[in-house]
Amino acid sequence: MHPPVPNPRVAPPCRTTWFHSWLDHRGRPWLTFGRSGDDIVLKFARLTSFRVNPEQGHIVCEQTKRIPARTVRHLLHNQVIPLVRSTDRLVLHAAGVVLPRGAVALVGRGGAGKSTLAAALARGGHPLLCDDALEVEVDGDTPEARPGSDTLRVWDDTREHLFGRRGQSRPTAHYSRKHALAAASLVPTQVEPAALAGLYLIGDPRERAKEVSVSQLSPREGLLSLLPFAFQLDVQDPRRLRRTTDWLARLVERVPVFLLRYPRRWTALSAVASVIEHHGPESS
Repeated sequence: MHPPVPNPRVAPPCRTTWFHSWLDHRGRPWLTFGRSGDDIVLKFARLTSFRVNPEQGHIVCEQTKRIPARTVRHLLHNQVIPLVRSTDRLVLHAAGVVLPRGAVALVGRGGAGKSTLAAALARGGHPLLCDDALEVEVDGDTPEARPGSDTLRVWDDTREHLFGRRGQSRPTAHYSRKHALAAASLVPTQVEPAALAGLYLIGDPRERAKEVSVSQLSPREGLLSLLPFAFQLDVQDPRRLRRTTDWLARLVERVPVFLLRYPRRWTALSAVASVIEHHGPESS
């Protein structure tokens, strides 16, 4: 006679300890990071949350009934997946295009104008790499930028100014008025990695620049300036933080970093694109 089999018990859920937040333009938490056992929890304010196991690569979305599926897809592809991929590679908040001299990254916060400037350069015939999360390979002799999503997420006025009503479009998320354009229907797109020739840190739009200016940063300045724009899933993991810093240090020693300031008006956009097209370390 076998002994009775005990009823299995479900382990109680681990308590989540919140440790970091991204703030929106009003200074309010927009994305809050937490730790729950071996998982990282990503809580998007008033929207939904994702539970990520970085070692296993598992992503689970929680509380999806209240928000449209397009919003879940947008958060997953444009925020969560870049954060997960950052655990084993360098991923920057940057748009990327390929010029004759090589790829250039346009680095900046949300709303800085990365997508608009990338769209303007791509409309001029320069293949688009991505419009928000740029993966950079730094292990070889020459850092390479890798192609990402082939969508352009732009405001209605940007779309109207650059493309009219051409191209396939869909809303990005229910809380945003941005539209996702199928880039391949409008501009050339890059499908292979390209050597990275320069990184342009877009200045704060609130500075209200009166003219286009480009100034080269020292490697140390470049490292400190780029660090806030590196996707980082767990800012409390010292091993991964050191690795990200090492990647950035290797990058800025090999690729110049520039601070780009320009007037935020449509009449200046073509001039900004032209400056980047014809710019190089020797012209700074």
